[in-house]
Amino acid sequence: MSTEFDQIIKDGVNLYSVLEIPTEPRAKELSKILPTDIKKRYRTLALKYHPDKHPNEPEIVHKFYQLSVATHILTNEALKKRYDTWLIRHSETLLKRDNKERKELIEKLNEKEKLNERKNQYDLNDIQRYGETLRKLKYFQLPYGDWKHLEMNFKATKEAQDKQPSKIKHKFYNSSTLKVYLTLNELTIPELKEYFKRAFQVDSIYDLYASSRNNGYYKEEGEMVMYVVFDSPLISKKVLDAWNSNDGANREDKTNNIKMLQVTPLIRVSLYNPRAGDDR
Repeated sequence: MSTEFDQIIKDGVNLYSVLEIPTEPRAKELSKILPTDIKKRYRTLALKYHPDKHPNEPEIVHKFYQLSVATHILTNEALKKRYDTWLIRHSETLLKRDNKERKELIEKLNEKEKLNERKNQYDLNDIQRYGETLRKLKYFQLPYGDWKHLEMNFKATKEAQDKQPSKIKHKFYNSSTLKVYLTLNELTIPELKEYFKRAFQVDSIYDLYASSRNNGYYKEEGEMVMYVVFDSPLISKKVLDAWNSNDGANREDKTNNIKMLQVTPLIRVSLYNPRAGDDR
């Protein structure tokens, strides 16, 4: 029986389950199960699982064998004590393993939730990019369904911009910038640069960009704001002075259907001081 006992331990068999006795694997609970209870249960199950009634069912024959082994071990005081001690430790090990697996599962679920949160953040970035695209549509005066045309137009505009001098901000970038309110139809950035060069009577425009608030902020139809950056604060101030003294002369270009409404400095004129260093 020692060999059978060792095999039961090796296979991790719960003999109380074999005898269909519900119990908790705790010393106090197991001590309540007496040899008379074991024998009584054996007699009941032996009638049900006797091999003579199931000659061609190997699983039933094996069940009957386990009933005999379980009854022998659990009705032997020394063997039962050894078995109960093992069963309690084995159950605790299984519980710890289950807890570990449960913890790992919870960690995986938490990680999945974090991934979903990051995905939602990516979705938010997509929405923001969508908004930027709508602003481009408005700026280029393209219908909102003309996505392919937008990409081609914007790409062409970007390529034209890339051919311009470096857009690295010079030392007095902001104090060289004028804020221009205007109405216009469809024009590209290079075309607008040429317009501003003519309108302001300057040799070059260092940089030109649109306000991020053009989309839906200004109430008048077609009204928008452009930031015109000159080569120096001195040129910017001369352009502003000329605009103010001429009361907006050359403000309208009927050929391109452009009308400048107002010109103001990005940095107040009183703050212009080329010796002050970087004004950004």
